[in-house]
Amino acid sequence: IGSDVAFAIDEDEDGGVAVYQGDPVAAAALNYWSLARNVCLPLRSIVESDMTPDAPSADEVIKRITMYEQAKRLDGRFDFTDLLSRFSGIRFDPEHGPIEVPPEGEVPSEVVGWIFDEAQDASRLLDMVCRRLVTGDACRWAWLVGDPYQCQPTGTPVLTTNGYKPIEQLDPATDCLIAFNRKEGKFYGHNKRIPFQSASREIDSGELIEITLEDGSVQLSTDNHKWLCRTMRGDWYATYLMRKGTRWRVGTVQMFQKWSEKASAKSKDKNGEFRFGMRMNQEAADEGWILRVFSTDREARMHEQIVSFRFGIPQVTFRPPSGGKNNLDQDFIDAVFDGVGDIHGKAIACLKWHGLNPLFPYRKKADRKKNGLHASRFTEACNILPHITLLPRVRENAFDGLRKGRKTGICRKKDGDELRRLRSRVEWIPVVSIRRMPAGDRVVVHSLNVDKHHTYITKDRYITGNCIYGWSGASAQNFMSWGVSKQHIMPKSWRCAPAIMKLGERCLQRLPDYWDRGIAPADHDGEVVESENFEDDLSDLRPDEDTLVIARTNRNVSKIKA
Repeated sequence: IGSDVAFAIDEDEDGGVAVYQGDPVAAAALNYWSLARNVCLPLRSIVESDMTPDAPSADEVIKRITMYEQAKRLDGRFDFTDLLSRFSGIRFDPEHGPIEVPPEGEVPSEVVGWIFDEAQDASRLLDMVCRRLVTGDACRWAWLVGDPYQCQPTGTPVLTTNGYKPIEQLDPATDCLIAFNRKEGKFYGHNKRIPFQSASREIDSGELIEITLEDGSVQLSTDNHKWLCRTMRGDWYATYLMRKGTRWRVGTVQMFQKWSEKASAKSKDKNGEFRFGMRMNQEAADEGWILRVFSTDREARMHEQIVSFRFGIPQVTFRPPSGGKNNLDQDFIDAVFDGVGDIHGKAIACLKWHGLNPLFPYRKKADRKKNGLHASRFTEACNILPHITLLPRVRENAFDGLRKGRKTGICRKKDGDELRRLRSRVEWIPVVSIRRMPAGDRVVVHSLNVDKHHTYITKDRYITGNCIYGWSGASAQNFMSWGVSKQHIMPKSWRCAPAIMKLGERCLQRLPDYWDRGIAPADHDGEVVESENFEDDLSDLRPDEDTLVIARTNRNVSKIKA
């Protein structure tokens, strides 16, 4: 492809996604090609859907990939995606997209049943492979194991081109949703159907988040549902909890930078900068949660003291303050945290006491999203802050004069006046209160996945985000479109006995993203055996015993030679 690239794990992405890196155009071309083949869409449509300013042109990408595929054929090479496509009966052309061809390879004829784990992460291509596998002569059943992450309760209204419709009654084949593209300030759905998928499940425990807004509207969702939001102007002070590795600390910060009129021009340029993010960067923190927000610094510091003493969490910074303030050095800081020891369980208890979810920090180390006063972003419902967070609402007469077949927005090259006019259809309403309420018994919650734009309009014209997310190229649509004859929510572990699960939870609670899902242990017996002569004990085990061995080490795994 004319340049050197490398295939590596991008640690900035959640979970560590494997991507091509190196020459920007060449790496982007290969990443586009990987995604296009996994979702079985034309390469051109994938490139043109990328709205980033420095995105290469579709023609340049297709040119590079054509060279790449020609080189593969000349060298007689193929990759794993090629193997999947040949088995599923798809050939990928850089210019024309996926083309159906006769599938290659035999389907295993002796397999009676298939189990597809993590099915929500299956791409369209992998899903096609799974569907061909179950066509074997002996196959009688298939189990799909996965989690579609449903978020909104039954009865939640969703706006379609024919008015509001309860979320549980939406039909992807006939209903047309209205979506909002926040980057373009443009609404979609009036002139072209937007593909979407839906799913539902029952929940037996947990909490729902009730969001009350200034206009009296009340929104209800699970704590992990993503809402599009902004932050309100004002002098706000926050008490926060931060994690760096296995260390935790509590502190206070002014939410946004504010300078007096006498400040220098350079300082005034930073007016409105997100200081919580600045604080995390200064201390190289991995994750941070905003526990509570106050109108005065005094109130925030009082709450900091309460949290610190109630849960035994230090207030000392992870790094020495700049300028040598307070005579703190790194040796002093290390001694404090070493003396405190492992307080992960206390930190989790602190988050739960504040109604927060350890899985969803307000900000991560790798989070590059803007958090300024004017920037919109998606955030989980549990992280919405009363009197601080603004949610977007479509103005009452925003769609007057529009009809099906007429564009509701603008082209990719936006005119400034037209963009302002379109965005004026959206107003931002303050959140006045958050209430966490028990979900109750067997509450049914639902999810939507709106292609490309990832938003839809719900109760009282509020714009909200997708409920369903997956890996790059993955789609829960594939998981949910199988003709499932029976659905079963796993209430308990079938493998781990109570003693084993208790030990496992002790270990898992040290992880920064641990969250107790309330799964019950198995009914059978089991025991934990501690040993200092591990190899000798292993040699004494009889090979016919059903034994699961969990080895624990106090050394860093990265330092152990394979």
